[in-house]
Amino acid sequence: MKWKILPHTADYAFRVYGRDMQELCLNSFQALKESMLNKFSVSNQVSQVKLIKIEAAEPALLIIDLLREIHYLIVADKIFPIDLKIENLNNSNLRAKLKYRQLKPEDRIINEVKAITYHAVEIIRKDEVLMIEIVCDV
Repeated sequence: MKWKILPHTADYAFRVYGRDMQELCLNSFQALKESMLNKFSVSNQVSQVKLIKIEAAEPALLIIDLLREIHYLIVADKIFPIDLKIENLNNSNLRAKLKYRQLKPEDRIINEVKAITYHAVEIIRKDEVLMIEIVCDV
């Protein structure tokens, strides 16, 4: 299991799993994308690539800031994220290429996320798995 939706009183939350920090980032990206957008809107339309650079004080904040950047691009620039390739990752920096296309009329935002929050965010290691819980304002 890469991620799952968590019950949350007023907001929308999900728990993401990964064997390492890179997998945790990629699975968090996938969770946000699948939580917000109808996943059946895949097309062969020409895609573009955007370089994303994130700096943060700690690894959990890298993930949140990455998701905040992608959320902004979905909402403000009307993009449909396709894939994320991480080029460089350490405890305070992330560099990735986001493959995307423009949203089309048949694309639907299935969950109106207002913001990705920093609420109680931390990365927890349990056995050989990393885990992060992400809370979104809806």
